[in-house]
Amino acid sequence: MDFRMNNVVIEKGNAANTSGLIVQSSGQAHVRGSVQNSLWSENSGNGCFRVEDATGQLELHIQNVELDGNASFGTSILSFTGTSSGTTEIAHTRLENMLIHHHSGGNQILYLENMQMHLLNVTSAENETPGIHVGQDATLELQNSILANLGEPELVTMSEGGSIFSHGGNIINDDSFIGWSGSSDLINTDPAFLNLTEFNLSASSPAVDFGTMPDSISSLDLAGNPRIQGKGIDAGALESPFTSSIANSKFTLAALDVWPNPTTEEVRITMVETLSSPATIRICDASGHQLEDVHAVIPAGQYQASLFLAGVPAGTYTIQVVAEEGIRAVGSLVVVPSR
Repeated sequence: MDFRMNNVVIEKGNAANTSGLIVQSSGQAHVRGSVQNSLWSENSGNGCFRVEDATGQLELHIQNVELDGNASFGTSILSFTGTSSGTTEIAHTRLENMLIHHHSGGNQILYLENMQMHLLNVTSAENETPGIHVGQDATLELQNSILANLGEPELVTMSEGGSIFSHGGNIINDDSFIGWSGSSDLINTDPAFLNLTEFNLSASSPAVDFGTMPDSISSLDLAGNPRIQGKGIDAGALESPFTSSIANSKFTLAALDVWPNPTTEEVRITMVETLSSPATIRICDASGHQLEDVHAVIPAGQYQASLFLAGVPAGTYTIQVVAEEGIRAVGSLVVVPSR
C-alpha cells in the first residue's frame, strides 16, 4: 500500500488520540508513504505522529514538515515502533528538512523502537520536552541536524540493543551524545540562530557550510530555498545565504557552471577543474529522487558535458557530479516549460 500527504495544515486541534497521523501496518502489508510540505501547529493530543509497524517492511519519508508549538499529554510528539517478533526485516523511516520547535509535555520528542531512522537536516529547538529515546533494536542515523532544546537532555534513553550512527555535520547543544557522536560533529555548541521564532542561521553560526553530503539530497530546504548556497550544505532545516569563513572547511565542493539556467531542453555543465577520473552527472528532484533517464558522463581528463532534458517536468533540481571518491560538485538547475 502506498500513501501520500502533501500540503496539509493541521492546527489548533484537540484530540484524545494522535493530533495528526497514525500509520499501522500488519500481516504481509508493505506500506510505503510520504508526508511533505505540511504543518502541525498548536495542537493538543497524544503526539503528532504515531507509526506502528508489525511487518518490518514499512518505508516512510517525512520531508519539509514543521511542527510548531504542539502540546502532548502522551508519551512523545513523534512515536515510531517496529516489530519485535524476531524477523530479520526492519522498517526504515527518514525525516528530512524538518523543523520541530516550541513543544511542551510528553516524555520525549522522538520515541524510536525496533526501527531504523535517518534524521537528515532536522532542526529540533526551543522545545520544553526531552529529546530522543533510542530503544531496543532501534538504529538512529544523524546527519546535518541541530538539536538545541531548553535545558532537557537531547538523548534521553539509550537502550540495550539500540545504536546511533553519525554521518557528521551535527550540532548538539549538550553532552548527552558523547560516545555516540562523530569526529565531525560539534557537541556542547550553540547553533547561533538569527532568531528563535523562524530559526534561520546567523552569519556567525557554526552550522553554515558544516554539513556532509548524503547519498541523496533535496534540492530545496524547508523554506523552498536552494539547499546549497555557500561552500557546502548547512546543518539544520533551513539553508542560509552565508558562506563559512573557516579556511579549512571539511566539506568544500568544486565550482560548477550550469548554462543556460533556467533552461528548457538542454544544459551545459562545466567544472573549473579537469577530472582525474570519470564522473557521472545526475539530477535529483526536490524530494531528492534521482531522475534515472537523465544523466551524462564526464570522461577523465575532461571538465564539460551536456544534459538533454526532453520530458523533464518544470521545476527546481539539484545537479551532482559524482566520481569514484564521491560527490565532487553540486549545482542548482531550473527547468521551465518550453514555449
